[in-house]
Amino acid sequence: MASGVTVSDEVIKVFNDMKVRKSSTSDEVKKRKKAVLFCLSDDKKKIVVEEGNQILVGDIGDTVDDPYACFVKLLPLNDCRYGLYDATYETKESKKEDLVFIFWAPEGAPLKSKMIYASSKDAIKKKFTGIKHEWQVNGLDDIQDRSTLAEKLGGSVVVSLEGRPLPAGFYERGLAVDLGLRPVAAFPFGEFDPQAGSNPLLLGAIYGQHAFVSCHRCPQMAKLNMLPKSYKRDAGGRAGQRL
Repeated sequence: MASGVTVSDEVIKVFNDMKVRKSSTSDEVKKRKKAVLFCLSDDKKKIVVEEGNQILVGDIGDTVDDPYACFVKLLPLNDCRYGLYDATYETKESKKEDLVFIFWAPEGAPLKSKMIYASSKDAIKKKFTGIKHEWQVNGLDDIQDRSTLAEKLGGSVVVSLEGRPLPAGFYERGLAVDLGLRPVAAFPFGEFDPQAGSNPLLLGAIYGQHAFVSCHRCPQMAKLNMLPKSYKRDAGGRAGQRL
């Protein structure tokens, strides 16, 4: 049910500035928002930009080392928020940027706050036209692991987020989920012998009767003669079925 809450013009301006990637000077790029939080006004009638709870592109590498971890720290543990996060990530093919709309509703927030934020969500979403990714988060356990956001952005094809590689095994887990398989073992492969474990950069996992090989941490090794001879790979050099 709609709450009757409206959205301030400043919120819409922030969204449009983050969405439109036009040619800019170096100084203009530094002033661009990487992440920002929105909250209800004191009278609970309007959604506004929360003062002080934002990250600028110019902050990265200066006062901010990891923008994603910094964004997570901005989230209050005892109240709800809306947020926009401009995610920079890499797939096996290219580097990408996408805006993510986040609805933060932690378990520790008052019930009344959860209700009004939930009923007002459509009001702000309608102003964020063209946004592809929406994420409702109910606690730190859901958001601290960047792999969760990576899955929202592109599933198993995402190999890094904000310049940081995803944890070992993420690609294998995502591939198995895509195929509806359940993991029964995971292990490092040797250069030719899967039992040897002599090369920790070549990772594999067994899902049922299938063994998957991931070379995304060491792309130059994605060659057929570098994989165990008892396995074959697909055209992308990413997965092998046991022979």
